[in-house]
Amino acid sequence: MIVCYECKKPGHMRGECLELKKKLKKDKFTFKKAKAMMATWSDEDEDDNAQGSSKDEEI
Repeated sequence: MIVCYECKKPGHMRGECLELKKKLKKDKFTFKKAKAMMATWSDEDEDDNAQGSSKDEEI
């Protein structure tokens, strides 16, 4: 007779154990890390604006 090493109940193996599957499913959701997004601006945009304003001053 086959005995599960996880729950010690007869009739199935560890890979088919419902107790183990429930435990793994629960653990899967508890260890997720929150993700955040951050906007970034490049310095190139600011340089273009600075050059554009200096051209206006020259004219």
